[in-house]
Amino acid sequence: KGREIMNSNCAACHKANIDLGSGALRGIDKNYNAAFLMDYINNEDSLIKVNNSVVKQLHEKYGENDYKHKNEFTKEEIESLIYYLATYQNNLK
Repeated sequence: KGREIMNSNCAACHKANIDLGSGALRGIDKNYNAAFLMDYINNEDSLIKVNNSVVKQLHEKYGENDYKHKNEFTKEEIESLIYYLATYQNNLK
């Protein structure tokens, strides 16, 4: 399920091992906790409104653009995506 979510929703802007200007996803499971990823992936605007320091750092590093993450993934789908990325990354050499 995580691979399906990645390919159909994330891969246009993000790759696991290549930074396309919006951040490579390698290490996402080690750099961010699941609760943050759930909020960020599903409703980035809400974190911007409360001036979340992590989102602010991401915007400073990668710049701001018109696209904001706004999905309706369940907790289980986000966990599946994180697991897929962690598993995929662990197999990269």
